[in-house]
Amino acid sequence: MAARPAFAAGTAHIVDDAAVAAPGSCYVDSWYNRFGSDSGSVQITPGCTPASLPNIELGGYLVTGWQGGNSLTGIGLSPKFKLRDESTGLGIALSPSVTLGLDSGSIDFASLIMPLTIPASATIRLNLNAGLQWFNADDSYAGFFGGQVEVLALPNLMLMAEGFTRTIGKAGLQAGVRWTPGGGAVDIELLGGRYIDGFTPSALTLGLTVRF
Repeated sequence: MAARPAFAAGTAHIVDDAAVAAPGSCYVDSWYNRFGSDSGSVQITPGCTPASLPNIELGGYLVTGWQGGNSLTGIGLSPKFKLRDESTGLGIALSPSVTLGLDSGSIDFASLIMPLTIPASATIRLNLNAGLQWFNADDSYAGFFGGQVEVLALPNLMLMAEGFTRTIGKAGLQAGVRWTPGGGAVDIELLGGRYIDGFTPSALTLGLTVRF
């Protein structure tokens, strides 16, 4: 449960893109994962890109997860550094993250992911991720690799499908829709997935993003 945030720091998607929030703007992402009748997680992720630092997105998160009668809560930092804009044909970024477990009082998780974004057309984006993750529970490391396709089916409706694997646990996949009512500042997402954390057979995710 504590490892879940870094798989998708910033959104309910597991695979990240190379973009940062528009300079001078902020957002709050939140989502709820249901893994089963007695397990799930909730995460809130605020972030901003200062106008004076247009290639740096400053973000963090608060996450809590539970299974049966056990629960874990953590806070983390998840900045993103845009190295190359996707308008050039290939977007490149670096996305580190670190989680402090409020229950353990120690660093529980850390990762460094490189997202790549390829704008295949005006309505299709391809995102690729590669990186390394560290887990304090058993002092282990795991590689992470993923691919994602986003399709703008309608002006206010995006379809997404992604697959990903880690060197521990099982490979996973996830797909869903993102609805932006009126093309405004709010996104609503509904996603279904398999092994999105590498261990849980199925998950349903409801996400909400507000930009300002």
